[in-house]
Amino acid sequence: FQRKAKEDSGALDMSLLVEEKKLLVASEEKGRKEDRVKCLDLHPTEPLALAATWGGKVILWNLDASTIVRTFSVSAKSVRACKFIPGSSRFACGSDDKHLRVYDSLTAELVHDVEDAHDDYVRSIDVHPSKPLMLSSGDDMAIKLWQGAQLKAAYAGHAHYVMMVRFNHSDDGATFASGSLDKTVKVWALDSPQGEPLCTLVHGDKGVNCLSYSPGGTYLATGADDYTVKLWDYGAKTCIATLGGHLNNVSAVLFHPHLPLLVSASEDGTVKLYHCVTGGFVVVVDEITTLNSGLER
Repeated sequence: FQRKAKEDSGALDMSLLVEEKKLLVASEEKGRKEDRVKCLDLHPTEPLALAATWGGKVILWNLDASTIVRTFSVSAKSVRACKFIPGSSRFACGSDDKHLRVYDSLTAELVHDVEDAHDDYVRSIDVHPSKPLMLSSGDDMAIKLWQGAQLKAAYAGHAHYVMMVRFNHSDDGATFASGSLDKTVKVWALDSPQGEPLCTLVHGDKGVNCLSYSPGGTYLATGADDYTVKLWDYGAKTCIATLGGHLNNVSAVLFHPHLPLLVSASEDGTVKLYHCVTGGFVVVVDEITTLNSGLER
């Protein structure tokens, strides 16, 4: 009887250890997921960076010191967008709880909190280069223009999630572009919210995740779920280059503001760097290198 009791006790102890191990692994996996960075933004003049995380936080980094300046607990849900507001100590962020928030990075004050800014997840925000205006886009297929917490205009036309919006800095934000999972990129006039987009570009068979204006504003780069990056002369509504090589969805593209470089990042864990020379009708794009980040999606 004593031997049987010991065997039952041993089996129970082993069962408890297995359950504890499962809980520990689940907790570690949740922690890793909450640390996932959904968006990054670099300050235009200061050595600062913002990182928005799946776990609902925005982290302010000092890049010179490689230290965290402050962590903002924004939401119980994922924060997918963050952006410094030039000329101030503030930044804006958008999250899966449908809020748009503006914080002061020095005082940690919550300056604005717009509830139900969108009817679904907020995917992207961008700040006007010279005016106190901000664009937002979301899974409700809408694009909205804000001044502080006040809605100034809305732009409709996409048929799926609007993954990114970006102002054209070369015309001082008079126009902007949007990319959507409806496979299109649209260019809009800021002062014509009720009008049709200036142009619509069809990237291909899959949704568009990201876009970037060239420094002169003449070209757009787009990245999509078809694993490609495309370069557009959007004024002529013409695709002038298609860049392959990624093995999964392209999640980010960015023109260097001063050098003839284009960068793309993908869910295949790689970053590609291209030498991109544009001029007149001549476009030369050569892949310089591929960096393997070793990171998961």
